[in-house]
Amino acid sequence: KKQGRIAIHASQRPAETAEIDYTALGLTYEMKEVPTFTIARHAWSPQPKEAPKLPFMIDRTDVGLSLPVYTEFKGGNTKVLTILRKIRGDVHALKEEVEKVVGKEVEVRPGKIVIVGNY
Repeated sequence: KKQGRIAIHASQRPAETAEIDYTALGLTYEMKEVPTFTIARHAWSPQPKEAPKLPFMIDRTDVGLSLPVYTEFKGGNTKVLTILRKIRGDVHALKEEVEKVVGKEVEVRPGKIVIVGNY
């Protein structure tokens, strides 16, 4: 058997950790409550009882009421993208907030927001 380091392909890496101090990010729309994920592997959490008053809204999927966050693998699975879909309202306000959370540039495309990396 061969000894040494095992190279992990980008598609096999887990998502970035979600341990974020939201108060230190300087978000325009502060978080009222940090969601607790019921199923951590799929990032599913129950719907809030009351929708927050924000200039943007992210609709849940019809089947399963999941958040519409998807991971795409491009270029022979060497480039990982995180896609946020089903956005209503002020997309650019959401873009600015997401950029503060992930710490990098976020791209707005028709009907979705694209982040380079697995988030």
